Amino acid sequence: MFNEEEKARAEIDALLAKAGWQAAAWSEALGKAVQTDDWKNQLEANNAASNFLAGREFAKWLAAEHNDTRAVMSDLGLAKSP
Repeated sequence: MFNEEEKARAEIDALLAKAGWQAAAWSEALGKAVQTDDWKNQLEANNAASNFLAGREFAKWLAAEHNDTRAVMSDLGLAKSP
């Protein structure tokens, strides 16, 4: 049985595979992009913060966000309780 993190990761991988993308390649490319001076300058110019996550860290964050959103929607009667 999958835990929430493994389930989220599998769903992300399936989505990326459907689109013809390879998750590892995109994670690597985006990981490099967020380290560039251009990226950092844009963040500063827009008073924004960067919190790039990839791989298991992203899957864990996404699973937590999904659970939180489902809980709120369930409380509002907009989704079935898990």
